[in-house]
Formats: sequence, structure tokens, C-alpha cells
Amino acid sequence: MVSSGMINICYLLLMWSHLAVAQDFPWAEGSDYADPLPDEQMPSHDYGQSYVFPEPANPGPVFPFPNSPYVIPEPAVAETQTVVALPVQPKQRQVPLPVEPTNVVATTRVSPSTERVQTTLSPILSPDHYVRVTMRMVSPLGVDQGSSSFSCYLSQPDVGRSTLSTGRYSQTGDGGTVGAWSLPEGRRLGGHGMAVDLTTSGTGGFGTFYCQGSQPGKDTTTVVGVFLTSNPKIIPTDGRFTKTVSLGDVDVTLAMTLRSPADALTNQVQWRRNGQEVIEDMSGLASVTFRRPITETVAGVYECFYANERNQARHGIVRLIVRGCPTGRWNPPRCTGVCDACYNGGMCDHVTGWCICPPGFTGEHCEQACGFNSFGVSCEFRCSSSVDESVSCRGSQFCLPDPFGCTCNAGFKGLRCEADCDAGQYGAGCLQSCHCASGHCDRFTGQCLGSPSGCSRGWSGVNCQVPDVCPKGYFGAACLSKCYCDNGVACDKVSGKCPQKRCAPGFAVYDDGQHCSGCRPGTFGIGCSHTCPCHADACHPETGECSGRCFDRFIKPTCHAGISSVTTTRVNTGQTASFNCTITSSMSLSSSSSSLASFSRSPSAILPSASTVVLYRISGGESQAGVLRLGTVVEPGSETVMFGVDGIRPDETLRCVVMGANGEVLARREVPADTYVLPVMANPPIITEQTVTSISLRWQPWSSTGPDHTGDPPLVAYVVLYRLNGRNDWMRGDRIPAIRTSATQRDLQPHTWYDVSVVGVREGLGGEGLPSPWTTVRTFCQVPSRPPTVIASSDTKFPGQILVAWQTPDPTVIRCPSGLVGFNIYYREIDSAHSETGTLRLFTPTVTNQVVTGLHVYTKYLVSISLLNEAGEGERSEEVMVFSPQEIPPPPIHLTVEQPTKESALISWETPSPSNINGKIRFFELQYKFWADHNDDLAESHSIQINNTSLEMKYELKGLVANLSYSFKVRTVNDVAPGDWCDPIIVSTQEEPPALLAHGRSSIHGPKVGLSIMGVFVGLLLLAGLFVGVVRFRKFRKRMRAQKNNELSTLRDTVAFSRRSVRVSDLKGNGNGKKLMDDVYMTPIATASLTKSSRKPKPKGEDEHKYEYIDPMRFPVMRFAILANENETIIHSYR
Repeated sequence: MVSSGMINICYLLLMWSHLAVAQDFPWAEGSDYADPLPDEQMPSHDYGQSYVFPEPANPGPVFPFPNSPYVIPEPAVAETQTVVALPVQPKQRQVPLPVEPTNVVATTRVSPSTERVQTTLSPILSPDHYVRVTMRMVSPLGVDQGSSSFSCYLSQPDVGRSTLSTGRYSQTGDGGTVGAWSLPEGRRLGGHGMAVDLTTSGTGGFGTFYCQGSQPGKDTTTVVGVFLTSNPKIIPTDGRFTKTVSLGDVDVTLAMTLRSPADALTNQVQWRRNGQEVIEDMSGLASVTFRRPITETVAGVYECFYANERNQARHGIVRLIVRGCPTGRWNPPRCTGVCDACYNGGMCDHVTGWCICPPGFTGEHCEQACGFNSFGVSCEFRCSSSVDESVSCRGSQFCLPDPFGCTCNAGFKGLRCEADCDAGQYGAGCLQSCHCASGHCDRFTGQCLGSPSGCSRGWSGVNCQVPDVCPKGYFGAACLSKCYCDNGVACDKVSGKCPQKRCAPGFAVYDDGQHCSGCRPGTFGIGCSHTCPCHADACHPETGECSGRCFDRFIKPTCHAGISSVTTTRVNTGQTASFNCTITSSMSLSSSSSSLASFSRSPSAILPSASTVVLYRISGGESQAGVLRLGTVVEPGSETVMFGVDGIRPDETLRCVVMGANGEVLARREVPADTYVLPVMANPPIITEQTVTSISLRWQPWSSTGPDHTGDPPLVAYVVLYRLNGRNDWMRGDRIPAIRTSATQRDLQPHTWYDVSVVGVREGLGGEGLPSPWTTVRTFCQVPSRPPTVIASSDTKFPGQILVAWQTPDPTVIRCPSGLVGFNIYYREIDSAHSETGTLRLFTPTVTNQVVTGLHVYTKYLVSISLLNEAGEGERSEEVMVFSPQEIPPPPIHLTVEQPTKESALISWETPSPSNINGKIRFFELQYKFWADHNDDLAESHSIQINNTSLEMKYELKGLVANLSYSFKVRTVNDVAPGDWCDPIIVSTQEEPPALLAHGRSSIHGPKVGLSIMGVFVGLLLLAGLFVGVVRFRKFRKRMRAQKNNELSTLRDTVAFSRRSVRVSDLKGNGNGKKLMDDVYMTPIATASLTKSSRKPKPKGEDEHKYEYIDPMRFPVMRFAILANENETIIHSYR
């Protein structure tokens, strides 16, 4: 036998061989930049390198079940000591370790006793979503010095399974030499990684670069590092190239230190994110704070630079990483999980809840310190072969998968990672604080140094990092155990009891217990009240997820989904039956004696591809003959694959199967076929009505007990079948509910013969029976498609009539083989008191015009026409307007003469209502003449045309002679002819006063007569004047009767003359003359024309001149006085 000491020595040598893998790293120059979005998978580039690393020659232990977690059983706890072991998580199973551990035995001790108890903790190689990639950057500050490089390393279990690639992550310059060169060829570092040298003296290596690991079944993992030049003007204030925050954090600050001023005062500070446009809201600020709760949309690479100086590559870069859950939580998007307790700067992965350990630490909770000169997930790599701790890993920065970011190795800090930790600090980037009573600790491990020994008050543990008061959700001496209380309520620190025994899903308090224990085998969920879809030992107690051993109906190996149902509809024998296979995910199981599960839907589970779901006919062996895939209906948490099976038989059984990639059956479920007997209807349908495009019919209801009908109930519907007469193929019409026995089949062709039948339908696809005997019927024609164009006219030769004409319609307009039946002529009055509407129906289809009679005289009519065929009447044409013919107008009525004077008369009359009776009035004609001795035949008549056509007319006739009788009459003239005269009336003008005096605006008096003239002389003179006047008047009347053409008229203030050629001007002697009689017009003449037959003027006064004029008809001498002034001329007369 080999002694135990020898075994331990061999074990230590083996362990050291894994930790002492020293690599000689090549130094090379960088690459061209790429500009991907930070939240997208990095694209491949021409300049990138990619290697698939095989297993190393002497690989470390690789567990045969990489997707299974391994933890050690919890040891017994002695009364005198407290030993802390890693708790069993709900997502893990306790199994024995198949191989020896690869790491240093870690001792976690929290005990007041002097006895040291060691607990060996195994490495936890649990299934996760990312590739274990570590990026080491040498000389991250000073890439222009030619000694910078970066290396990519794979850790177990991803060695030999993952592909590595490198490249530039984002654009961080405006051009020039920044990123203008290609990434050099990388070198392989044994079987674990690759290195890229950035040996350039320029700025081509400035910016962000990445190591990317890819592996089937895992997320593509991109680790990003930053390189700056040796003399930057702007650097991150906190001395780190990355900043990690959690979803919902507030007051997140990105701070930069301005080490050197800008080249110009106008070059203010600017920011960019992911190489995009300048963020204007951040311009001019060296420190930016996000006040609102942080979201993943703000994550990315931020550059801070002076305007117009970005191409100098002397600015600061920081990458902001946002965890997908709030602090201390995992499992997005709901983030219901509680993170594992992470020590020594470890960070919780928001996807799995496990710890990502900083360089220099390892273990499930990062509780194991590896010391100086080591890095990697299990501290399996060394920075150099030197054992000088002051040299090893100095000047190197390490980046890990998100959300960790980048930091210096344990014991160093700063952008260059060359400064040692200050007193009281330790760990990666010197970000951890010592809790030692002495105030001093080892800068690599955090273990206390000096005296007094031990931890500060309130702390315990190997390096004094375990608080006496555990954070919420944790309990135990080292606060490593989780208590699973409902809604994350804090539990008792010592006992882990939850208030009111309310546990989180996957946990329950059984019997009289006090703690929330995991669900018993075969159950899961809230209160462990649901039944697993798999055998008990394979079921996850919280979610019901299975690790194989699924029941037949559940899909192997996880049982995340299963065939929840296989349904079919009853169909008649020989028809196509529908079968629906429903796959449901994320089982919510109820207890049952048969251990089978019922389902609830959840969109979180992954459903199988619908193409893997197949349906077999298993009667006489599996077969897919006649099985047709119809489609898939996808809903949240479920999918239903629909099939049709032709020629189904009553004795068949069908099986729904989910197939695996290699043809294995992952799940299956069977269902028997179900069939009906076809319904048969024995009687033909009865036609109740037909139209142009439809046929209405009714039928006798189907009854399973009727003597004429056969088939299985229930009947769910009827279907109308129709076809062109003489054809064989039926067309399907409307589906009618079984409670109805009538239908109307629409959308048929006009004037077509059809066969019509009815078929009964029972429930399910293919439930239609055979067609009943059919009935043959013809549809009607269509009404004409459009009306003809109408032309309407009238002629005065045909009173009370209008002529309506139209064109012969085209056969395509008639739309009926039998042609036209006739026409409808519509006419109606408008703007008339009658407003009657008439219709004239013509049943002679060959005519193209028609006379409409019996119309009102000169009335406006609107006329339209429509076509008729056997289907009915088409639409009416547009209305056209036409007047009926005019006729001779009737005589005016109510002729009267009002207020006759010696020279004028006001004549009035009325027009018979309506005003346009018999036609359109053009004017009125007024005729007047002298009337004497009751016989006016010898008198000359005079006519005046009056263009005013008012209903009630008034006309003032002037130029009449005083003390004479006149005859007046009026008639109406329209477009046809003058109408009859109205009855005349006789009216006499007033008598002339004895003295003929003129009246004007100003009077000119004769010679002044002295007041002393004797009365006798005056009387005699008056009598003589009266005698002469009477004689003259009688002679005047006699002369007027003998000379018909002589006229007498006065114009305002002038005297009257009996000579036809006399023209008298108005008061001012200008303007057009006024017509007094027929063909006689008064035109203006100059005042001087009065002197042609008179003596020379004799001035009298300064403004008055008198003229004498001898009337040719021997009138007494008339004297005219002309009064002249600047504005007017007035003529007066006197004797």
C-alpha cells in the first residue's frame, strides 16, 4: 500500500503542474477597428483570427456530465465548532465527485474554538450560458510604446469545445493612423488560448479590442479591453476602464480627469457612445451623472475627448456595463432569483445567479484566494515564471465576461496596474477593504497581518470578510446559505426560518417543521403542490424542469413540454378527419393517482419545432399514408399542429409523436378515430323566388327518424349546392344553420339556368352528406346598365307640348337577351305653382322620341328617361330642362288713370297672375289719343313701348293738353306676338288757368304797376284780356282738330309752341332732348337760336336780356327773358 503522505505529495505535485503553466506571450501590433453595436453578436472580420483549441496533452479533469452541478454533502456540525460548507442550491443535485479536485484545498473557518476544522470544497462546474474566457492586457496605458499586447484564455470546461476570435470592438477615432492598420496574426498559447501583439509606435493600437468565445449551446461571449496611449490628456477618474452597475441604479456617474488642456480654448469636452455621433447634452462636462434609474440602453463604450482632437488618440475611454437585473437579483426579465453570496470582489452573473470571481480568487463564492502571480477561472494560469511577487502580474489588466468587466490582478491598482494597494486594501484593483484588528492585511489574499491578530468587531472568516449580520435572503455563520422566503422577506440569521412559514416556489414547510425545505420528490412549485411531468428523481422542485426520465407524453430529456392533448372531430366514414396535436410548455401539474400531468401555459419554456411533430396511423403498423400537415397555431406557451387524415375509418387509431434529431421518439400520445354516417335528404328543394343574381329556396327539414332521411344526428347545418345546368361539378353555396330550412344563393350569373340542391352537414370536417335531388331554375336578366342621353325641345306651333328624344341604346347596355320592354319618361315642373310630376310609360322599344302633351303654357320642366327590360327598370338619366311653348299673352287688367293734371296722367295696370302666363313678357305697349264727341276714330293714336315688366305697372304720361279728353289702353307683348288690348278708359286733363304763367326756380316780374292806377281801368283791362283769351283758345282747339300732327307739350319752365320744328332746351341748355310725341324728340339748342327771327336784343339791367319772338301762327307777341349767371340758365316767358 502507498502511504497517505506519498499520496498527498503526488496530489500536490499534480496540482502544482496545473497552476504552473507559464506561457511566453508574443508581442505584436493591433488591428483595424470594427464598429458593432455593443448588444449584438460581434461580426466576423477579415482581420480577425479564430482558433478551435483541442484538449491539452495533459488535460485537467473534465467531468463526464458538464451540465450537472456538483457539490459536496453538508458535513455534520460539532457543538464546539462552526464549519461552513456551500449550501445545496435548488438547481443542483448532490452526487459524488467522479475525479479528484484540481484546485488547492480551501479551508473556510469561522469558529471561536481553538480547534481548526477543515472542509474540502469541490470545484463547481455548473451549466451556464457563457464561455469561460479571460483577457489579459499587457501595458494597457502606453500602446504607442510598442510593448502592448493582449491574450485570450479558455478555462475548463470550455477548453477544446470553444472557438476563440479577436478583433477591434468599436471605432474610437476620426481616422488617420487611429485604427488604420490590420490586426496582426495571433499566436496560439498551447491548447488554452491565443495572443495578439500591438507592437506599433503609432496610435493604431489605441481603442477597444475583444476576445470572443463561441460554443454551440452557449451564448457567444465577448470580453472587451481598452488600450490608451502613454500620454493621454483625459483618463477615467476612478482608474478603471469599465464600470458595472445594476438595472435600476440611480445617480450613476461617469467621471473623467482632464490631465492636459485642449489645443484650443474653443475645443470643449465632448462624448461619444459606441463610436456614434457626439452626445450634445454631455458636451462641456468632464463628469456625467445619470439621475434616472439606469437601463440597458445606456450601456456601451463611452469616449471623452476634446473637440477636433479625437484623431490624436489621447482621450479617455470607459465601458459602462449594465446588469440585466437589480442588485442582488438574477434570472431576467422577472429577476426573481437571489444571487449567491460572492466574496472578495466577486460579481453575480445576472443570468445564472453564480459568482464571477476576480483575478486571483476562485471558488463558488470566490472565497478561495490564490495569491500572487495567478489568474483564470480556477487560478490555473500564471503571469510569469518569476516568484517575485512585486514583479508578477504587475502592468497587466484582466477582463472577464460581462457583467464583471476589467480590473488589475490582486494586489495592484491604477490604469497601468503597476501601483501596489494602499494599506487597508487588497484584492483585484485594490477594491476590497481589510477588516483586521491590526489594520493591515495581505494585499493579495486579504488575510490579516500584524498584531493584534484577528478580525475587527462585526467581521469573521479566513480574511475577515463575513459580516455578523447577514444580508437579506442569506443566513448562517458565513452568510452563504439562502433562505427562500416568499417575496424575498428576510429570514432568521441563525435558523433561517421564514415569517409565517411562507416559502418561495419550490419550497414548503412539511409536517411540524420550521424551515422552508425543498419540495418532496415528484412535486414542485408554490407550496410544492404540483406534480412533476417526469419521474420524481429527475424533477426540479421549483420549476418542474426535468433532467430526463419523462413520462410518455412529455418531451425528453427535460420534460419542459409535452403533448397535452390530441383531439379529433367526428367525420363521416371515408372523409378527411382533422387531428390536432397540442404541445404545451412549462407544466403546472396537479396531483393525480396516475402521475400524469396537466398543463398551464408559460412563454418562457422552449417548444419543439413544429416540423418534429408527426402523426401516424397505427392500425396494422405505423403509416403516414393519407396524413397531411395542415398548419400550426402558435400561442404563448403552446403550439397546435393540425393534420388532416384522408379516408378515415371507424376502427383506426392515430398516434401523435414528437421526434428527435436522430429519429428517436421523444414523446407520444394516441387517440382513436371517430366517424359519422352521412346524412341523406330525399326530396328536391322548392324554388320560392329568383332575381337577377340570386335564387331563394326552401326544403324539408332533415330528421333522423324521418322515413325519407338517413344518417346519424346531430345535423349542424345545410349547404346549398348549385351548378350550371348540364354540368357535373357542384359549387358550394352558403352554409345554413340546422334550425333554418331556407336560403338565398347569391352571386349568380344573370339569365342563366342552374341546378340547385341541398346537402345536410353534421359536425366536423367532411360531415357533408350526398346532394339531394336537384331543381332547375333560371335567373332573371339584369336591369339596363345606364340610361340613354335625353334631348328635350319645344315649338310654339305646338302649344302645351314638348318633344323628348333619345338614342337607341347599345345591346350591352340593355343586358338582357330579350331586349328592351319599353321606356319611362319622367317630367316635373319647377319654379311653378303647380310643381306636378308626370310619368309616361312607353312599351314600344323601337321608338326614339315621344311627344309629351297636356303641359302648362311656358313652364319650366325637368325631363329624364329610364330603360325597361324584363328584369325591371334601370336608373334614370340626368334631368334636362326645357320650357313648354309660349302662347299669345292675355290683356292686362285693372287699367286706371290716377291724378290727371292739365299736362300729365299717372296710368296703372296689372298683369294676370302668374306674371309669365303664356310666355316671357318682353314689354308693354301703351296707346293713347284724343277723344271727342264720343267718336275717336278720326283721332291719331300714339304708342309708347314700356320695358318695365313688373306685376303692377305705373307709368306717368306727360305732354298732355289741358282740358282735353284722352283714350288709354294697354297690351302685353311676349316672344310669340302682342296680346289683345285691354278695354280702353277715357280720362280728361285739367283746365288751363286764365293766365299762362311760367313757374321756375326764380321769377322775373313784368313792369311794376303803380298802386295808384284806378280800379276801373284795371277791370276793363282784365275783361279785354279774358275776351281775347277765350277767342284764342277756341281757335286753338279748332286748329288742333284740323292738324293732327301738331303737338302741345311743355318742358318745365318754358312756354308751349304749336310748331313741330320747335325744340326747347332744358333749364341749363344742355343734355339730350326728351321725346314728347311719336318720332318727335326735343334736342338741346343754344339760347342764341331764339334770336333768329327776332330783333336785336335790348339790354335791360346788368344780368337780364329780353328778346321778342313773333309766333308764325300769329300768337300774341311772346317775350323771353334769359337770366344768366355762372351756374345755370333759366328761361322764363311772360306777356
